[in-house]
Amino acid sequence: MSTDGNPLMLLGELLDRLLIESQSQHKRHRSGAKLRGRSKKPMQTPVRIQTKRPRAGLTTLRIVLGTYVVLLLGLVLFEARLVYPGAYMENAAGLTPLAYSAVQTVRYQGADQTRLQGRLLEIQDARNVILYLHGNGSQSIWLDAHLERLSQRFEATILAAEFRGFDDNDVTPSETTVVADAQAARRYLCRGYDLDPDQILLYGRSLGGGVAAALAADGGARAVILDRSFDSLVNVAAEHYPWAPVRLLMRNRYDSVARLADYHGPVIQLHGTVDHVVPIAHARALHRKLGTLRKRWIEVKGLGHNDWLSDADLARIVVAVADFR
Repeated sequence: MSTDGNPLMLLGELLDRLLIESQSQHKRHRSGAKLRGRSKKPMQTPVRIQTKRPRAGLTTLRIVLGTYVVLLLGLVLFEARLVYPGAYMENAAGLTPLAYSAVQTVRYQGADQTRLQGRLLEIQDARNVILYLHGNGSQSIWLDAHLERLSQRFEATILAAEFRGFDDNDVTPSETTVVADAQAARRYLCRGYDLDPDQILLYGRSLGGGVAAALAADGGARAVILDRSFDSLVNVAAEHYPWAPVRLLMRNRYDSVARLADYHGPVIQLHGTVDHVVPIAHARALHRKLGTLRKRWIEVKGLGHNDWLSDADLARIVVAVADFR
């Protein structure tokens, strides 16, 4: 959800400048009226000036309001692109998995019979089974090296779920479809490895943390790992777009606070102090409001939202999961 170079944010800045200009014109009109009232020289009544300047201010106001309406329409119409940029990235379909990777593509069906796929790394005598839920700017097919690293650290079989819309089809992702597709991936693991949902580790990265919260609320989890995630996506968006009523407009809400209120299993949260995409305050807010007492907070100084997680910090997550056995 980075706002650098975002055209909507640039239009927002234009809106701010127009508002300032309108206020300045209003002040100049009032000052001019006072000076004319103090003049002792006989002057003709400035009827023409008094009628034209308010019209100029009214025109500016109309521009401001019109621009604001366009901005709001843009947020509504382009919400899917802002929330799920990974589904719209150019050349996404042309990228391929690592040639040497042991990760394989697996296919399964959603509850609505939609054909879905994910990337699976299976190991013998795995101590854990992980369902990995990626962030909004990624795709599962790009994550082989990361899955291998997690598999080694956790001694785990791991499946990275893919969501419809991210795998080169014409479907527009939504919170409903993303959560449903993650549930289908969990069912695949349960059936394939004879597990109950509460025996699976849910690892949610960024937006994937909101998806993990939805799954934990409906079926439980061995533990929920939230890697630089949030209290709710709406709250994060409201911070990035303070000039817009996003809490009224957003359809993709991902309210992790509400979803985890009645979940009492382990939750491990990791967050960096210099995360400008999901500021750390949102993760702290979630931590305070969690319904479970079995929770662990891991704060990493100097870690940004898209920075590589060090081996030492990843080890802290592994230890926290083991502590909650």
